[in-house]
Amino acid sequence: MKGYATIYNFYKTTVIRLFRFIFFVFIIWLVFQNVSNNFFPSVPSRFSAPIQSGPIFLLSLFLIFEVFFRFKISRTYPSVLISENDGKDIYKSFSFKSLCIFWQSNKTSSVIKSLLREKSALFILDKADIKQNEVPLLDLPKEELSKYAFEIAKNARGKYVTTSDLLVSYLLLIEDAKKLLLSKNLKK
Repeated sequence: MKGYATIYNFYKTTVIRLFRFIFFVFIIWLVFQNVSNNFFPSVPSRFSAPIQSGPIFLLSLFLIFEVFFRFKISRTYPSVLISENDGKDIYKSFSFKSLCIFWQSNKTSSVIKSLLREKSALFILDKADIKQNEVPLLDLPKEELSKYAFEIAKNARGKYVTTSDLLVSYLLLIEDAKKLLLSKNLKK
């Protein structure tokens, strides 16, 4: 699961997205050139027009990989439920999105910035009447944040550790220092 999260984070970087777009445009251009000018040698077919193999093959490979990424890698579920996890490797029970966000950066503050873009995190902040800019960005040990998120999800009888669990664990961990929840009349 960690490998999929690493691949996902690499694949979603701006440079790789730009490269994929340029490659896709280039392949489409090749197909267009091939159809209009017979640029590549043709393969005989049963149909009336010969099939141009080069660009169509590249386009097919590109589309196969995109579909594989979309439906296999980005929709991966955790291998172990929280109730079955013995606590030795808690990351096996993290949802794909929370694991990607968690491994995206080495700093907790960057993880929280990424979490604050998620709908579930915004929902929790809205229900707690906390504005996005009111959440202080402190650097805590990531291991402490992940262990506490795992405990919260386990106590709530969740199946997996989600982005909501990560945000709630962060808010509870910084409560002693910042008193954010106390200022909003929320208790621990």
